[in-house]
Order: sequence, then structure tokens, then C-alpha cells
Amino acid sequence: MKTIIGAFLAFFIIPFSYAHANSNSNNMSVTEETVNKVIEERELFGINSDATDLEDLILEGNISLKFGVHMTDEEEQDLSTRLEEQKETTNKIQDIIKSSKYLEDNYLGSYIDQASGGDIFFGFKPGTDLNIIKNNNRSLNTLNNNSEIDIVLYHAEYSEDELDEITSIINKT
Repeated sequence: MKTIIGAFLAFFIIPFSYAHANSNSNNMSVTEETVNKVIEERELFGINSDATDLEDLILEGNISLKFGVHMTDEEEQDLSTRLEEQKETTNKIQDIIKSSKYLEDNYLGSYIDQASGGDIFFGFKPGTDLNIIKNNNRSLNTLNNNSEIDIVLYHAEYSEDELDEITSIINKT
């Protein structure tokens, strides 16, 4: 009976223990390439990318199922909240633009820059007096003051439709 138990230990438990120990020791170091990739991914979402904090996050295998990027649960919640706020803010500003003939006639499109922390950019035709929009539109000023997300109004060279058309032409070549 002792022989059977000894054989069992020798053939099954010891090799699995050794394999487990080796897998843990292999995971104890993180390559610079891995850290750089994680930094790049996190920067696209505007998340803190301090390399010293990331090694533990990588070793722990904290990858958001929602975003597919290494992040803590708190960062995932913050990002989710920010994205929801961006959606609500963008919808409100779209409504403001639609309610004003001047704004609607001069509006060219918008985009969100996640890497900058989620700033929302609204482009208007060159020559549009952005001060009129900023100073006289109380709804827009209220939105901008009540949010951590910056609303940026700028003069765009091309409309969103023109940029989409250019992208389509480039993709065909």
C-alpha cells in the first residue's frame, strides 16, 4: 500500500507541484514590451499609465472584460461612468445645436478624444463666431461647468461627411 501511495505521489502530485511552481516563477517578471503595450492600450482610454503601477496589475492578470485592457475594477467603473457622461453630454449638445438655426447651419461634426480624458470636440465652419456660441448659450455653458469633461468648440476645415468620404476613398485604394 505504501508503494502505491509513494508511486501516486511521485507520478502525479510532485510533477504538478513542480509545474505550478515553475508557472508562478515565470509570471513573476514582466517584459518591457508587455508594459509598453499595456501603457499604449491604457493611454487610448485616458487611464493612468505609470509603468511602476502597471507591473502588479499585469502580474495579477487584471484585464477588464468590458474593455479588454489591463485596469483595476475602480478604473473600469470610472471609465464606464465617463463614457455614459460623454454620451449624455453629447446628446444634450446635439439637442442645443438642433435648437438653433445658427448653430445647426454652422455645425460640421464632433469627436471624443478618450486619450485626453474624454474631451468632446464640436467643429463648426470657419468664420463661425464661437464667442457667440460660448457666451450666449446658457445651456452649453452650464453643461461645460457641471462636468469634468471639457467641451471644446473649434473651427473645422472639413465636415464629418467630407472626412468620411475621404476615408472611404483611401480605404478603396
